[in-house]
Amino acid sequence: MSTEKLELLNKLKEIKDIGPENKKFGICFNSQTENDDTGMCYEAMVWMSSTWPKFSGSENYPVTYTNGPLWDNPERWELLDHCIDFLERELS
Repeated sequence: MSTEKLELLNKLKEIKDIGPENKKFGICFNSQTENDDTGMCYEAMVWMSSTWPKFSGSENYPVTYTNGPLWDNPERWELLDHCIDFLERELS
């Protein structure tokens, strides 16, 4: 399991460094890894999102909707940072 978490952490850091591969989708879609045939990435994202103080209450849309492109919302980037910090603590 920690190999999968490390792979997810690296994918999240990649999103932070170079931006999302597909800006029409949120963190969950963009964080899917090549080896995730079990849906672990989605489940982990749901769990981590629910521990974020600004969690919207929705598993499918953890960031409160704002007008405009998804990635222009600073809260999406805050959630990404939260998930990175969460996984780093889990793996330490």
